[in-house]
Amino acid sequence: MVPEVTTEEWEYVHRLFTILAKKWAVGVLITLFPGNLRFAEMQREIRCPNTKTLTMTLKTLEEEGLINREILHTRPPGVRYGLTESGRSLANLLYPLWKWVSDTRE
Repeated sequence: MVPEVTTEEWEYVHRLFTILAKKWAVGVLITLFPGNLRFAEMQREIRCPNTKTLTMTLKTLEEEGLINREILHTRPPGVRYGLTESGRSLANLLYPLWKWVSDTRE
């Protein structure tokens, strides 16, 4: 039996799946699960060849409150990304699915 769900809840779920469908979104959340990473480190970890696509995905995840962006006052200047509490909670749910796909692919 499906629980009763409000229109607002359905809209939120739809928005979340739309965000997760963005290229590299799930990869970013899973990659940040162990800890914060600088942009170049994350790009190497998820093997994303397109800087613009990754940048747009990071911006979307930040706007949605799933990751945070910390500007590093280093030379050269840098940026470090990490999961927010909501992002970590979501990554906890996504990781078993990620693992299943990894374990069952040919």
